[in-house]
Amino acid sequence: MLSILMLASYPLYAQLKVDAQERTITFIDDDPTPILYQWMGTNSKTLTKKGMVYKKPKRFKEIGKTECFNDYPLLKETFTCMGNQLQSNDKQFITFIVNRPILDAEFQQSMEKLFRKKYNLVDKQHQDQLRNILIDYYGDSIAESWQDSLEYYPPDKAKKTWSADTIIRTSLHLHPRDYYEEVYKHVDIFLIQRQGRGYVYLVSFYTDKARRRLRSYQKRVEGMLRYEDHVTTF
Repeated sequence: MLSILMLASYPLYAQLKVDAQERTITFIDDDPTPILYQWMGTNSKTLTKKGMVYKKPKRFKEIGKTECFNDYPLLKETFTCMGNQLQSNDKQFITFIVNRPILDAEFQQSMEKLFRKKYNLVDKQHQDQLRNILIDYYGDSIAESWQDSLEYYPPDKAKKTWSADTIIRTSLHLHPRDYYEEVYKHVDIFLIQRQGRGYVYLVSFYTDKARRRLRSYQKRVEGMLRYEDHVTTF
């Protein structure tokens, strides 16, 4: 059976075609929303449907690569696959834009019907996302204390800078066996959320060298996304 996370990774505007004989599932994209950011592919539509705008950060390249961490079992368990990759020009800092579809009331009801279980997802999915990341990496030992590692930005700053309701930052202290490509030893996670408009989070891997000027890199990628006051429909 498909999990909620797997279903949630596909756009809500896609039609689902199931071929039981061939055991295949085809998602048909018939949404008229334009792809404003070509390097993101159809994921660009999800940003637009959330009423978010993107601006390429200075001194970064849009790579667009998808990483599934097949050589890093714990990172794979924690992040599965991530796309929309950007890399700093000096190659010391890599960021993935993780852009989940909005889990609206209609989607929640369909999940409850499918799995015959009550799910409280609307406007809380971002909290569950961070909880799952932290517990998947550190284990059940932090099940009761995972929120202690979250840094919440002041609501007035979240509203003024990102037109958001919630901004959260956290990090992972990687085990040496999980050093990504051997040199990316640290992980920074930055999440943006607005009520009724979903959320996006950035997962950034960086080197020891980048750590010395971490705030400089963080500021550049933080500023590339923002909610607009109104959602444009097509």
